Amino acid sequence: MERCGFFDANLVGEEYDRVYLASQFAAYFASFIGNGVFAKHSNQLQVVEMAMPQMQIGVERGQAWINGYWYENTDMLYLPIDVADGVLNRIDSVVLRLGFSERNMWLAVKKGTPAINPIAPEVTRTADYYELQLATISIPAGSIKITQAQITDTRMNQDVCGWVTGAIDQIDTTGLFAQYQTAFNDWFQKLKDVLDEDTAGNLLNMVNDLAGGGRTTETVKGNADAIAALAGEGNTTTIKALKEALDEHKSETASTTAKGHVQLYNGTDSTSTTLAATSSAVKAVNDALTAHKSDNVKHISNRVISATSGIKDCNNAIEVGFYNVFNDALNKPVESGFFGLIVTYAPHIRWVQQIAIQYDTGQVYVRRSSDDGNNTRVWNAWVRLLNQDDYDALPILTGDAPFDIDTIYVSPSGNDNNSGMQDAPLKTINMAINKLRMLSCGGSNVGGRQQIRLLDGTYNEELGVGFNKRCFNGGELRIVADNERRAIINNRENYFYNSTGVITIDGIVFNGSLFIKNCHNTVVSNCTLNHTDYNNGLEINGSNVTINGTIINNYVRAINVGEGSIVSGLNISGSGNSTGIDCDKSIVFKGSGYALSATTATVVSNGGLIY
Repeated sequence: MERCGFFDANLVGEEYDRVYLASQFAAYFASFIGNGVFAKHSNQLQVVEMAMPQMQIGVERGQAWINGYWYENTDMLYLPIDVADGVLNRIDSVVLRLGFSERNMWLAVKKGTPAINPIAPEVTRTADYYELQLATISIPAGSIKITQAQITDTRMNQDVCGWVTGAIDQIDTTGLFAQYQTAFNDWFQKLKDVLDEDTAGNLLNMVNDLAGGGRTTETVKGNADAIAALAGEGNTTTIKALKEALDEHKSETASTTAKGHVQLYNGTDSTSTTLAATSSAVKAVNDALTAHKSDNVKHISNRVISATSGIKDCNNAIEVGFYNVFNDALNKPVESGFFGLIVTYAPHIRWVQQIAIQYDTGQVYVRRSSDDGNNTRVWNAWVRLLNQDDYDALPILTGDAPFDIDTIYVSPSGNDNNSGMQDAPLKTINMAINKLRMLSCGGSNVGGRQQIRLLDGTYNEELGVGFNKRCFNGGELRIVADNERRAIINNRENYFYNSTGVITIDGIVFNGSLFIKNCHNTVVSNCTLNHTDYNNGLEINGSNVTINGTIINNYVRAINVGEGSIVSGLNISGSGNSTGIDCDKSIVFKGSGYALSATTATVVSNGGLIY
């Protein structure tokens, strides 16, 4: 059938005599513009890592062409990546998809199937859909962040994507190669007339070897011409010697004492003793070491943990923080050695826990003290920690003074116009926070002890101090359930930000997550956290936190600790979590009674430590 176009339409009666479909225009353009990404810039539709959120990638702006249809992305486009499997690896694929029934083109992530040796999903090219693969993303088991090293750019792969570099499609080289093959076969048949069968076969293998390894056709032709010249002379002896030399060269493997072949590797995660690192890999390692060397406080981020030098008497270190202990200091664990001293637990400044780490040996010592309320402090003996039993045997901290403070009562059945007394409770937690008398954001320490007491019931609001609410600086604040685990807060995100005082959260059930950031001293006691739609249960950044008797269930990360935090735990439990503790640039003491169930027990990165 003959077809042509495109011509102007004439109005015949009330209808035009020529009507063209979009598919006809597409078919026309597809005849001279090939599929792929337009190569106007090298980053056209490039898939890149994103800093936050961690399980997300971005696609740069750019244009593409599929089967006569055009696509354009004018801004960075963000695509979420499903959480990693807890046991198996996975490879996802980022594609540009043409949907004929949808009459649309869009970017999408095709999730791969978790496996020990996973493969990326294949591109779909059917009557309904046609895809270009822009990149593949390797997602190791338990990973919580997508980095650029996990992203493989496939835009230049003509089989799955390719570039649109000109108005005329690339020549089909299939016929041309067939001509080359025929000419080579004729030449090789003539060569067999000169050489014996074995030599001719070996020569073919040599030519095939030369054709690999990224060699150009010009290189192969030059070698083949040289061999042909020898063959024309009938010099089988020379050809045999050449083959033996090539075989010997091919089999040589390089070592520290002998030259030879070696495979290059551009990554920094190799465990091989034979792969050779490229200059890029060496530079990446050097950059990482330089950054690591410059970290504060023995490579723990210097946020809330302030490194204080010159401690002469460990008995005087009762404020939360990190201290350097001189060799001649008093009351340190042993007489010799330079120590780092960490104060991890100090509610009311009555209870104190010290952890001393001997820099030259790495030995860890712990002791505790209690204040009887009359400024008389009694220290327990230093205990060298060799195993969990040593930590479990430490004396329990006692001696807390009565909580003689102002108390504000809250009840779901209360009224925010009430006084907040026990017989006239407020209705909302936020109103109670606003009524606290010693709150200031950025002000001086004001001291004082105050309490918000939550009566039984469900509170459909956030529990929050700091951030966009009033801060708590100095003194002590307790937010407690009147009856343990009978006060329930239904809110996705609850938080405590930028506090210099002591904050205790006791006996509350959170159907959501709890964030603690830049807080001097926070205690989470006898609480329950149940997953809703946020990945982290207890998220701690730049803070000193004690967790006691708390249950955490069904999160991607039950406890996520980062930015130079110190966390101490006792009797932490829970189930259904993907990762138990994720520790980044921080120190975590799991403590006795730890029974937090998770697919991956712990993840440690960037100099973090878990004891």
